[in-house]
Amino acid sequence: MDEKDITRLMGWLRVATGTAFTLAPAKTSRMWVGRDVDSVYTRMAARGLGARDLALGIGLLTAMQRGASVRGWLEAGALSDGIDAFNSVVGMRRLSKFRMLLLATAGGYSAYLGSSLASDAD
Repeated sequence: MDEKDITRLMGWLRVATGTAFTLAPAKTSRMWVGRDVDSVYTRMAARGLGARDLALGIGLLTAMQRGASVRGWLEAGALSDGIDAFNSVVGMRRLSKFRMLLLATAGGYSAYLGSSLASDAD
């Protein structure tokens, strides 16, 4: 897999994740928040994050299809993933250690990968 393939995969993963969180927030956010999944506020937040990832994924894939710059889309995705990782660490008092580590690691690695791809883009 080359960088273009990885970038495309990141775009499709964002579209899939964003769609799932937007259309089925209670089911998809259970891993993220645990017991609080039934709160209307949790579902609202999950839909918002889903819409964010959906927009980032569609933007990235559209830029790739048009041969436009993908750097900004990758940077925006890396920033949002880094903030997700930070929020997982800050919320660790309410999350199990396993859940916090899993979410922080996933968000942190995705932020790293996105910023690495952005630095090599265009």
